[in-house]
Order: sequence, then structure tokens, then C-alpha cells
Amino acid sequence: MKRRDNNPRAFAETVSISAWRSTYDDTTGIADLHIDVVFAEGRVGGEADSPVRFRLSLKRAEVHVVGDVGEVISFPPKDVARAPVQTVSVKDTENKKSAANLSGGIQLSSKKADIGLEATGNTSLEKARETTMELAGNELQFQHMKTPKGYAWVITPILKPTLNGQPWDSAERRLTMKDKSHPRLKGEPPEPRVELRCRREDLEITDIQFKKRPSSIWGNLSQSKRLAVEQYIKDELMKIGFECDDLSDPFAQIVLADVVPEEG
Repeated sequence: MKRRDNNPRAFAETVSISAWRSTYDDTTGIADLHIDVVFAEGRVGGEADSPVRFRLSLKRAEVHVVGDVGEVISFPPKDVARAPVQTVSVKDTENKKSAANLSGGIQLSSKKADIGLEATGNTSLEKARETTMELAGNELQFQHMKTPKGYAWVITPILKPTLNGQPWDSAERRLTMKDKSHPRLKGEPPEPRVELRCRREDLEITDIQFKKRPSSIWGNLSQSKRLAVEQYIKDELMKIGFECDDLSDPFAQIVLADVVPEEG
């Protein structure tokens, strides 16, 4: 089945990915690969013919660089972007609380007025120690992985339950690509493929509304309604040509988008 476009229409608001490479160096045959990926909360099902609409986010995603079938392009391991070292600062604070009780009394007798003041003091000191940790870095974190066909980066959120924003600066290269047939007498080197993948359990679906009748949120839906939404997602993926496994399996892998790097 022929793909209609690199970024699936159904997930265009949830994920966006593009890639480009530098020109292969005349001497070394090496080029830099850059990948720009952005996550957000998408709204799916706004089309008139869609039976259901919902909000879609990702709890986890993988960016894969897949080499060519002939393995003409290689990826030098030393140039693969590693996860930055997270800087953690620990702060200790000590809170002190004091309390003082003062009581007074007046005594009167029949003979004469005796005015007496009785004072008692009770002072207590409470100490509370609190330790806070501050993490310096992005709201999204990533970890690189070696795969059978190239490299991948697993992206997870730090502060929020779902992915939102960019995991890295696209101006920084993800890896370098070496043309093992350099120098070439004719033709151009093959291009790798960059894929954005996730698992079925990584899909966060909320605010589900069936257009012909009202419905509750995803967590309160019956099994049959959940299957209806899952089937709708699978149908949308199949329309643009991406294969996916059985979506009832939480570990089923889905290719949400793929791109071929442009030279620039």
C-alpha cells in the first residue's frame, strides 16, 4: 500500500517530525543527521464523517533511524547523541517553630484587696528538616539505544504524564552517516528512514465523544466502546498506509510517522 504522506493526518496534531542532513563531505563521506520532533495534545475526529472524536497524547515515544537495506550507510557510534547528564541539586532547609504560654490570675480577699499576678511560661521549640531536589534539564528526557537496523531514542516525560514539547534542540545533530561507497563515481547514496513509533499502551485517549450520542470519559467506557475507538485509530493508520499490530494488545507497536531526510 502506498503511503500518502509522511505525517499521518489523524496524528498531525499529536506528533510532528522532520529530518534533514548535511551534504556528504568530499573527503570523509560523512554527513550530519538532524531530527526535529514535537509532541502536543491532538484532537482527533473533527471530520464530518468521523463517528467519534477524542483527545490524543503520548505517554512515551521512540524515534528510530533505520538504515538502508544494502547497509551502504553506516552510523559511527561515537557520534550518536547520548542523553545529557542530569544535574541534581539537593537543598536542605530547617524550619524552627516556637510557642510560649503565659497565664495570669487576680486574687481578692475579704480583708483587703490582694492583687496577685501569677505567671507561668511554657516554651517549646520544634525543628523540621526538609530536603528538596531540583533537576536541571528539559521537561522531556531521552535515552539512546542501539537497534538491529540503526539507532533509536526513547522519549519519556519528566514533570507531566504525557509528552509535550521538544526533547532536544534540532540544531544539534542526532548522529552522523557514513557512505561506505565514498567516493562515488555516479549516483547518490541511499537515505535512511526516520520513524516515530509508540506502543498501544503509550496512547493516552481522553474526552471521548460519540457524535450520535453522549458518552463518558475513556475510563468509564464499556469494553465494546473502547474497541470501537481502537478500531477507528487502526482504520486511520491503515488509510495512510502504516501497518500496525492488533491494538487490543498493549504492547502492539504503531508507526505514527516516518520521514526521509532532505539535504539542506
